[in-house]
Order: sequence, then C-alpha cells, then structure tokens
Amino acid sequence: MSTQRSKSIHVVHVIPTLNIGGAERFLVSLVGSTDASIRHTVVTLWDSAPLADELPSTVSYRCVHINRISRIKRVQTLAVLFVELGADVVHTHLFSADLWGRLAARRANVPVVTTEHNINVSEPLVWKWIKRCMHNMSRVYTAPSRAIQMYLEQAYHVPSDRIVVIPHGIALSSFLALPEPSFVSPCRIGLIGRLVEQKGHKVLIDALTQLSDVPLQVMCVGSGERKDALQTYAKEKGVSERIVWREAVQDVSGVYAQCDIVVIPSLWEGFGLVALEAMASGRYVIVSNVDGLSEIVADSQTGALFPVGDSAALAGCIRAAVQNVGESQRRAERARKWVSVHGDVATMGKKYTELYHSVVSK
Repeated sequence: MSTQRSKSIHVVHVIPTLNIGGAERFLVSLVGSTDASIRHTVVTLWDSAPLADELPSTVSYRCVHINRISRIKRVQTLAVLFVELGADVVHTHLFSADLWGRLAARRANVPVVTTEHNINVSEPLVWKWIKRCMHNMSRVYTAPSRAIQMYLEQAYHVPSDRIVVIPHGIALSSFLALPEPSFVSPCRIGLIGRLVEQKGHKVLIDALTQLSDVPLQVMCVGSGERKDALQTYAKEKGVSERIVWREAVQDVSGVYAQCDIVVIPSLWEGFGLVALEAMASGRYVIVSNVDGLSEIVADSQTGALFPVGDSAALAGCIRAAVQNVGESQRRAERARKWVSVHGDVATMGKKYTELYHSVVSK
C-alpha cells in the first residue's frame, strides 16, 4: 500500500447508529487514530448516538434521519450529502449503512471501503443475498480477523485480493492504568456484551449451577432483547442471586476494574474487542474456542479457551482460575504485555491511513 501523504483525504463513515456496541466503539477509536492527512466525518442513519460525545473535536458528525426519508429518495439524499461534504472515500459499517451507503457512493462516484465487523450467523438470508450481489460496489473490504476474512470469501464470495485484514486496536492508556485484580473472595466475574444469542450468556448461567461451592459474583453488563428471558432462565436455574445485571455503559474501563475474571462464552465471534480490552486491563480471560477469539487468546498462556457451548468445561476453567490465583495472574500479565504490543490503536490507525491513501491513488 502507498505511503504517499501529499493529498489530504476526507473519509465519510456511514453507520446505522452510534449506540454502545463493538462496531461503534471501533469507529470512535478509528477516527481518532489516523494521521493528520485524513479528515473524518461520521454520518449516522438514525438519531441514536450516545457515543457521538466521544468523537474527537476534529471529526464532524451528521445524522440523516433516514426513517424520515422515503426509500426511493434515500440513495439520492446520501449521494448529494457525499458530494456536498467532498468525500474522497466512503467507509461503510453494518448492513443498512452497507446497503444505502454503497448505492449512494456509486451514484456520487466515490470509492467505498467496507468493514465487516462480525461473522453473521443469524442474519436473514435476504441480507446475505444482497451482500453477495453488492460486493463489487466496495473497492476494498477490511476484516479485523482471519476468521472474518474467510467468512467474507465463503458467505459473500468476496475475492481474497480485495480483503485487507487489519486487527482492531484500542486506546491502551485507560486499561493499562488499572491495578491488578485482587481475587478476594468472592471472585468477581464479568460478562460484557449485548444480551443476544451470540454472546452465550446461557452457557455461563449453566456453568454457575456447577460451581455452587465456589464463592462467585457475576456481573453481566449489556443491553438487548433477551434480558428478561435471561433473567428468567437464571432464576429457573437457581443462580439469579449470584448475578448482577447492568445496562451497557460508555466507561468500560470502570467495568473491568470491578472484575477479577472476564468470561466470553460467545457461540460465534468475529473478533473479540472485549477480550482485547480485558487483557489490556490485566484481567484473566476465559473465552470460547471460536473464530476470532482464538486468534487473540492463547490457551494456557494468556488465558483459557473452552469448547463452544460447553458449560461443564467453562465451569472447570473458572474453578481452576479461582483455585490457582498465582497462575491466573501470571497469564493475565502475559496477556497484558501481548496487547500492549499487538493491540494498540495507533497501529490500526497507521494501517487505515495507508489503506485510504491506496484507495484514492487507484
């Protein structure tokens, strides 16, 4: 990729919302990490943007209120906006932005970068068909993991030479500043993620039924449509008194400060931003051996992996971590060192800067 910096480039990002989620937090980090040759504008389709306050002051923010625009006018409205903004690159994130953003960018004759953020196991078949039909509208796809690269090739038939793997990075300072966990009884376990099937909350709930003799307190942090069902399930399993439920928060470092162990029992996971943050925070991570998570966590070295959906294996990993605190802390420290080298947002920003220049120069 070109490293030329003679041209200032205006990248217009299109994303459905700036709600508290992995893709949205990635975008906030990205627009603050590229070099001065890249100027960013973030455009949301809907007016739901709690993370907009975290955008750097140099980044412009617009909302198009797409729900107020008839479908037949949406493409033209966005295309006109791209021209008015002087977009050199349109960067799309998540399905509705991929759909309307790419159609509009084609009309405005602006090249598109599309980031695939996840392995979309549960997406509707019609969405998959649309993505297959539209993949040629993106000049470049980016994937944060090899697992997502393979998914793009298999699910959407994107040629491998149009996919660039750029692992997500995080702003390390607030996480590295956290003190080591105390592991004082009861051990504090955190599960941070949307309350959806993908995140595997039931696996942890089932594991708790096998750990009645281990002093534990679980904190589930996240929002989603399965909250009531999960709380009912925990009550039926007799473990509801061991679980505290909290809504998603912007200050995630404060959440990690309240955990000794972070469990990620996802049934599928394209990357695993929570794993990266937890490791940078010095927390011991126990994750399912799936997709992008297995690219981040090294079993018995920087954390523990367990078979997907296996609550007995997860219970065994938690028990071992609590019974051998010294080893858990050593693994967590190795994880923290690994993230400080491989997970810095500055590295991600440098790679995206090069990518944008490469796209414009073609």
